[in-house]
Amino acid sequence: MRRAVLVLLFCMVACDARNGTYLEVAGTAQGVEFDRVEFFFGTAVGTSVPFTPEHPFQQVTPSGRDKVAKRRYVTSDNQHGLERGMSLTYYLDPDPENAEPTYVLALAYLGDQAVGIAEVDGLELRDDGRYVYDLTLTPIASEDVERWGSVDADATDCVRWTRIREEGKGPSTYAVVRGDDRDCDDSPETADCDDLNYCEPDSEVPCTGRDVELCVTDSCDVGRCVSGTAANGNRKTCSQDLCYPQQFCTNSSGGCDAEGDLHTFEACAADRSDDHLEVFIPVRDITPGIGAMCTNPFQFTIGLPTGCLDPMIEAPAMGMTDEFRYFVARANESTCTIKIEASVQPLVVPQTTHLLISVADPTNPQRRQTIVVGIQPENIMPTGCATTATVRIKQPQIAGGGVGLCD
Repeated sequence: MRRAVLVLLFCMVACDARNGTYLEVAGTAQGVEFDRVEFFFGTAVGTSVPFTPEHPFQQVTPSGRDKVAKRRYVTSDNQHGLERGMSLTYYLDPDPENAEPTYVLALAYLGDQAVGIAEVDGLELRDDGRYVYDLTLTPIASEDVERWGSVDADATDCVRWTRIREEGKGPSTYAVVRGDDRDCDDSPETADCDDLNYCEPDSEVPCTGRDVELCVTDSCDVGRCVSGTAANGNRKTCSQDLCYPQQFCTNSSGGCDAEGDLHTFEACAADRSDDHLEVFIPVRDITPGIGAMCTNPFQFTIGLPTGCLDPMIEAPAMGMTDEFRYFVARANESTCTIKIEASVQPLVVPQTTHLLISVADPTNPQRRQTIVVGIQPENIMPTGCATTATVRIKQPQIAGGGVGLCD
């Protein structure tokens, strides 16, 4: 645990004589007055920002510039009872345990109202001199800031700040969260289906969202762990809401982990499925042996034996890989439109990719059917894509091949 820190009034002689790190909170530039400051110190633990009460689950492409830090708290991080003013100097003793935090966010209050915010990324503790970090307060009224968690217990509060940090780039989010409960919903990671998806602790309604933990039945119904209600004392319940090709369960014994993450299991089993709908897309030659999509995005339609009612891509996760995004939409009752979009240059076609697409079961609205669709390039043409180049589709060779039929 971090050693307690102490606050000093700004002074010239004593402060200069004490080695260590100083955080100087200042509201003068923007006229921000305060009588309390709370510091959120954190150690970086990744880039996956949790979904929160104000920013609930939605399928979004991560910016790659977000940061998440595990909170390191001591009681003196909440400086209250201050004389109303515009400056505060906070001192960190050069103790090795104080070196753990790499980020700090400061929230300034006037009474019960948050009025200002500031941060330091790349915080570093030194003991060979006096090191000062300026935290110039930004008025909070126009900022995208959220504090959530157990608001009556300072040590378990979480905070995030979304803003533009780099010129010419979009906003990024920095968050300070709990180490064992990153969505700060009072369900620890070991008892939470998805520790990045906030669920209201006192809710009587099961939590919905990005539920990704795996559960498999004997009949090869593959379900998702769903976050239950607080009333039943169990945030993790199993909902068998998808029926999968039998090959998923058969192949799981050949190396796919049926006890792990749902999307990992899906991707593994789809790759092992040896009889499914196969789509060959035309590509053009950009360098010897490397093909690129004729257009970006590239779009085609296919008929599915399951029909195409309310289609959804189940794997890869959120329809995304490192370089491509996949979309599926209903063209008509029996036909789906699939779109592939490259997110990087050059538009290199991926090697064989397997999509797991689910569609609503018209005979049972509570269940969904699934089909495996393999996508791979062919017809690399050195002179570019001919106008006659078309998608070639190979149907499964056995009845029901690659299709999960609900009971």
